[in-house]
Amino acid sequence: MSHDADALVLATATRTEKVKITFRIPCKPGETWVAVVGADVTSRLAKFLRPPVGGKKNGNATIEIERAERSLVLVGGGQRMAIPVCDPMLEETAAPGAGEAISVMQAHDLASRIADAMTFCKPAYHALVKGPFVYFAAVDNGLAVPVVVATDKHRLFVDGDARDCADVKFAFQVLGDDWKAATKAMVVSFDSVRLVRTQVPQPAEEDGKKPHEKWLTRLVFETADRRVEVTVAEPETLLPHWADFLPHETAEPDLSVSCDRAEPAAAVKASKGAACMLRPDPTGTSVLDGGR
Repeated sequence: MSHDADALVLATATRTEKVKITFRIPCKPGETWVAVVGADVTSRLAKFLRPPVGGKKNGNATIEIERAERSLVLVGGGQRMAIPVCDPMLEETAAPGAGEAISVMQAHDLASRIADAMTFCKPAYHALVKGPFVYFAAVDNGLAVPVVVATDKHRLFVDGDARDCADVKFAFQVLGDDWKAATKAMVVSFDSVRLVRTQVPQPAEEDGKKPHEKWLTRLVFETADRRVEVTVAEPETLLPHWADFLPHETAEPDLSVSCDRAEPAAAVKASKGAACMLRPDPTGTSVLDGGR
């Protein structure tokens, strides 16, 4: 938590620091300071800061925050609360070096596309289904996301044309466990999205062998008052060619079935994990048998 010239900045991260979220709350100019708030008191802080949301409509909600030696003193709405804080610790590990930041064009809905794909994944299962794969293709002035793909090894989710993923520049996986931590902060439509790649410093050469380069890659979503960084990973498994799952040509089907959407859902539920069979009826209708 920090106070700069014109905003109160709240920054948090998961334990693995694979997801980082920053909020900016505009405020009057004041003294600049930085404080670390413990995880056990963040909910109390959030509840105390909630009144300014209503103040945007009524114009009468004001909170004063004073940085004391070992605490933050908050006063507002007839209440006073002191929260224990400490100074930030200096980073002992070397930070990633300079890298590249590439704009992702027309990606205001990328967060919702990933969220939709995430429902088809099982993060604790197999590497292939730990999270969606996001494909990046080179376009003028940046990158585009032609395809977002996810699977639980039984179902396939494809957002975009899967045949466009053959000539992509990057393919990264957004792991489901990391995404859950950012879900509540991703409900807005972001103004900009960037793919940021920075090189991680490696030890010096040993026995004449140069260590392999390592990169930290993040998707950075931003609005005027919100910033979410999600670390993405190189796929842990060989990616199949997703276009092979889809027909390249469309022809008249041998059998066409029309039914209400609720019917197959009810049959699958009745099967309780067993097979669900679609049986054509010579009279022109079709019958769904669940659990047989």
